[in-house]
Amino acid sequence: MGTLFVGCQNAGHDRVLGIEATSEVRGIAYFDADRSLSFDSTDTRMQGLRVYLTARGTSENVATAVSDATGVLRFNAVPVGRYDVTVDQASAGDTVVVVRVDTSQIDLGLDDTVSVSVGLSFPMATVAEVRALPAGEKVFVAGVALTGSNVFADTTAHLVAQTGPLRLV
Repeated sequence: MGTLFVGCQNAGHDRVLGIEATSEVRGIAYFDADRSLSFDSTDTRMQGLRVYLTARGTSENVATAVSDATGVLRFNAVPVGRYDVTVDQASAGDTVVVVRVDTSQIDLGLDDTVSVSVGLSFPMATVAEVRALPAGEKVFVAGVALTGSNVFADTTAHLVAQTGPLRLV
């Protein structure tokens, strides 16, 4: 709880006034299936993602939330203050990366309720990086599809990216 103390001395008596000031942060953790960088109908909610509120300018974690089975994050009774939203990458697993935190800095006032969404997805890779990956590794590559997956009987598709062409099977 955040407490503000105001004090004065009067004729030898100490008088202290305490004000409890807290707020709430709510959010959603989701897998950004199409890497649109926003939560939409193609995305799925993620369970078990650990997110921290860190006092701005420090490394002090003031509050921790873990997304539930519906992807909901909830920080209750957070002291009024200025915070950075950070994600524990280890809690996301080793195949996805954080692609978006829509509100990475929060200023909480008395009785505020602030929303935040955290999107995770497969990492982006260049054509050269894709060629070095083991088979089955999932990544996004930005490029132009030259053929659709239904053109060839074996569902092969061709992509050209800024760093070169790529055949997808």
